[in-house]
Amino acid sequence: AETVYLGIKALNYSAQVALEEEDESGFEGWELALTILFAFLLAVGLFVAAPHFLTQLIGRIGPVSFDSSSFVFHVVDGLFRILIFVGYLFFITIPKELRRVLQYHGAEHKAIGAFEAGEELMAAKVMGYPRFHDRCGTSFILVVIMIAVLAHAVLFKWMAALKASSIVLPVVAKVVVIFPIAGLAYEIIKLGHRFHRHPVARVLAWPGMVLQRLTTLEPDESQVEVAIRALELALESRAKVI
Repeated sequence: AETVYLGIKALNYSAQVALEEEDESGFEGWELALTILFAFLLAVGLFVAAPHFLTQLIGRIGPVSFDSSSFVFHVVDGLFRILIFVGYLFFITIPKELRRVLQYHGAEHKAIGAFEAGEELMAAKVMGYPRFHDRCGTSFILVVIMIAVLAHAVLFKWMAALKASSIVLPVVAKVVVIFPIAGLAYEIIKLGHRFHRHPVARVLAWPGMVLQRLTTLEPDESQVEVAIRALELALESRAKVI
């Protein structure tokens, strides 16, 4: 929740800086709160409710019958989530403004990759590093989806045993368990990075790296310079806290 808040706040700040040139203002106060609420509801609708109800429909009218207590249900639900996620990623690469954001995303990865390799943070050297990173948020979301398949299968088996029948309850239950699932996915991503040279870790990281072809674009040198400065400021802030 804190990360979503900080992310939207940062995007709002960048929008305000851009709008100052046009004598306009960005979101403030209740407008920002409504934006966060809308983003949350959109995420729940797209990645939780829509896949669940689509899977329910297929389980009823498809050639093979299944319900939410079946493991097959959650595999199909997970596949729908991945398809919607990939479609969403493809959609955001269309607008020119968002493509520029994705270039900065690639620049961020290059800067972090260079820093972790002990490279001097100079744009010319950082440009040589890949725009993909195994701790990227794209990979994180993919791991969340995969863990959710198993977690939901156990959860709904338990709910079926309790005979909990409701249209809204399954969606609410999925929203509630997303927090521990996200925490577990975060630790798995960190563990994978620690052993990133191991062949098994590389195989497991490969799907996320492929998806990053949609969420990152090759930056120019000026964008890499911005990413380097941002990283330097982050490191300075961390040093002050420590």
